[in-house]
Amino acid sequence: MKKILFFYFLMAVCLNFGWAQNEADTSDESIYRFVEVMPEYPGGTDAMNMFIVQHIEYPEAARNHHIQGTILVEFVIEKDGSVSNVTVKNSVHPLLDSAAVKAVRQFTGWKPATNQGNAVRCYYTVPITFQLPDDDFEQDVVPMTKKEARKAAKLGRRF
Repeated sequence: MKKILFFYFLMAVCLNFGWAQNEADTSDESIYRFVEVMPEYPGGTDAMNMFIVQHIEYPEAARNHHIQGTILVEFVIEKDGSVSNVTVKNSVHPLLDSAAVKAVRQFTGWKPATNQGNAVRCYYTVPITFQLPDDDFEQDVVPMTKKEARKAAKLGRRF
């Protein structure tokens, strides 16, 4: 009887050790939405907004056709402060979506998120607004040509 109890005890210890190893392996790859300390761009939100303004290019075709709106771009801040997994969560138009993704991929130098004092991977979402000045609007908006529409559709499938 003692041998059987010892055997069960030994199996329980081995199984717990195995699960602990698996949890450690998967937690390293986990991407968190809620953390103790959120990631931060150097200089804060104002610096991040300034970076976006300086690195975003309003596509000429979108400008000509008065396409505007706010896009939500979600990405992952890695443990080293780099950006990965850039996706559009709220699309406006493929031309604007691709311009927003291109700008966000240029982000560097983030202070990573932390949980229990350790750097962790974390989702981050940024709204990017494309808005034309009021004086750019004309009464006659030129419709897109078939060639421009095909090009916009290809951009939409790219990311």
